[in-house]
Amino acid sequence: MQGDDENSFLRVSNFPEPGLCFDCHSEQKTILMTDHDLSEPGKSACSMCHTPHNASAQAGILARWEDDAPGATYNEKHCFTCHKSDGIAAGNIPVAFQHPHQYGTVTTMVRNIGSWTDFPLFTATGPAETFGYIDCFTCHNPHKWSFDERLQVPKTENDEGTRLTSFLREPSEKTLCSDCHGESALWKYNYYHDPLKRKRY
Repeated sequence: MQGDDENSFLRVSNFPEPGLCFDCHSEQKTILMTDHDLSEPGKSACSMCHTPHNASAQAGILARWEDDAPGATYNEKHCFTCHKSDGIAAGNIPVAFQHPHQYGTVTTMVRNIGSWTDFPLFTATGPAETFGYIDCFTCHNPHKWSFDERLQVPKTENDEGTRLTSFLREPSEKTLCSDCHGESALWKYNYYHDPLKRKRY
C-alpha cells in the first residue's frame, strides 16, 4: 500500500490540513485557500510542491521540476513546471518574466525595515542573504496571496490577481521596483525594459 498524507503512520495528521508541516512552518499557513493550495485526496497543500523524502539535494525539498522548464534558477524552473502551456497553471503564464540574470547584491534591509527576506536573492543551492540572483521568489511569496492581510484569502476559487495580490511580496504600483532601484527605477523602466515588459497587464 502506497502511503500518503493521510495514512503514513505520521505523528501528526497532514491531511486535509497539513498540520505536520505547519507544526514547524506556521507562517506558511497563508497558502491555504489560495490558488497555490492544490490539495487533492491524500495530498495536502504542501505535498504538491514539496517532497520531504528522496528530494534532490540541489533543490532542498522542492518537488522535482521538469528539466525543459524555462527559467535560469531552480526556483524559476519549479514555477514554470506548472505555469506553462500544458501545465496545471496553463491559464496563468507570465508573458514577460525574466529579470536580468546577473549576480548581484541587496543590502540586508532594502527598505530600512524588516530583513533580507523582504526581497531574497538566490543561488544554485538556495536562498542567499547578500549575494545571489533575482528570480521569481524575490518578488513573489508563493505561500502568501497578498501582503495585505485584508486581501489574503481570494474572494473566489480563481480570483484574478492584481497589483495588490498575485503572491507579491510588496505592492507593485509605485514601490516594488523602487524598493531596490530607488529614484532611478522609472528611468530604468522606460529605457531598459523592452516594450513587452512595459505593457500594462
